[in-house]
Amino acid sequence: MTHGILQRHQLSPTAQMSAVGMVKGSCPGLARQRLRIGRLLLEAVDLASGGLTTDHLQQLIIAGCLEEGYVVPRHSACNGSPSIEAQPGLLLTEFGNTVSKCYMKDRAELFSRTERRANVLLAVRHMAERPIWNSSEGVLWFQGMLVKRFRHDAPSQRSVLDALQATAWTSYASNPLPAQEGVNRKVQLKNTLKDLNHGQHCIWFRGDGRGGIRWETKA
Repeated sequence: MTHGILQRHQLSPTAQMSAVGMVKGSCPGLARQRLRIGRLLLEAVDLASGGLTTDHLQQLIIAGCLEEGYVVPRHSACNGSPSIEAQPGLLLTEFGNTVSKCYMKDRAELFSRTERRANVLLAVRHMAERPIWNSSEGVLWFQGMLVKRFRHDAPSQRSVLDALQATAWTSYASNPLPAQEGVNRKVQLKNTLKDLNHGQHCIWFRGDGRGGIRWETKA
């Protein structure tokens, strides 16, 4: 374990089938075996094929992207059978759904049903592996660890985090700080990145030498 960040463990397909149940052991009250994302109901086998681990799910729960819920199987909803009970499972929260869209931006409508399932799985795994910025609550998470918490201050730091989240935490090619009269934006960005790095030991924010922003895991 490094800097208190949860480590990821690769599970065999058999062990992966009960991954959510294993999360239940460390997060009481969570349901087992099924994860619905948007309109998709993902079976436990999908968790294995998508490379999602117990740690991935736990990290997303901690960051507020997943929550306990109940879903009616698609075939049951179609035939209207009153004898079918809703299945307990983990669902994307409203915030989690918003974050996932950053990873499929301008592409989701082009996917077939099979492609969408695969790409949603990939998006969820990347969400767990990269930082998660909740702007409404002012909290930055990384792999299950709280990196920073803001009040209603630090607008420049918030602007940088908003920009990186919008790109699914790949990089940001330009300076996201708004222009202000008498303010050197290059110096302002440098100071903002310094402030983001201060007081935390998980993520290193830096300029890319061309006015943009990059991030990397601190060693």
